Amino acid sequence: MKKMLSIGTAALMALTLAACSSSTASTTSSTAAAASSAAATASASAAPTVGNYTIYNATGDSVTAIYLYPTDATDKGTNLAGEKGLSAAHAIYTTYDNSKGTVSKLTLEFTTKGGYTGKFTTLSIETAPISLIAEDAKTGATAIKFAATPATYTIKNATGEEVKSLYLYPTGSSAKGDNRIGDAAKADWTGCYHS
Repeated sequence: MKKMLSIGTAALMALTLAACSSSTASTTSSTAAAASSAAATASASAAPTVGNYTIYNATGDSVTAIYLYPTDATDKGTNLAGEKGLSAAHAIYTTYDNSKGTVSKLTLEFTTKGGYTGKFTTLSIETAPISLIAEDAKTGATAIKFAATPATYTIKNATGEEVKSLYLYPTGSSAKGDNRIGDAAKADWTGCYHS
């Protein structure tokens, strides 16, 4: 009986040690999994390093200058409107590389042919569609607004002939803007335009 009790006690101690060992391994495994999960969450929520901006001219006037630069910088960089400017109801796409992580806010500044200058000084590094809007002192409107995702139109020339002109403009507008025909002049051409 005494021998049986000793064997039983030894077996119980072995089971207890095995359970403790398993519990410690389980805790270590749980801690590692939690740390891995936290690292994945931190990585997923990390701030983007490249800003992607689609800028629409909704001023009703040609925009002669557009600059995107760090808010605290004195150098505005390159004029994104180019030599010809950005016509009314047209858009440009630009990026800002912040891979060094030195910029927290950007300034978007523009000037219209009529002389109006608008500025937005707290733009983040993000992907955003932006509309440049006309001066509206009565309502105190900001110079830019974040627009909804733009419409994309697929245009196919199925006429079998060369097309001479193609315009995309707001209904009721007296100004059609630039002729966007480009490659679409070719018979059997298919392509996309963004509004």
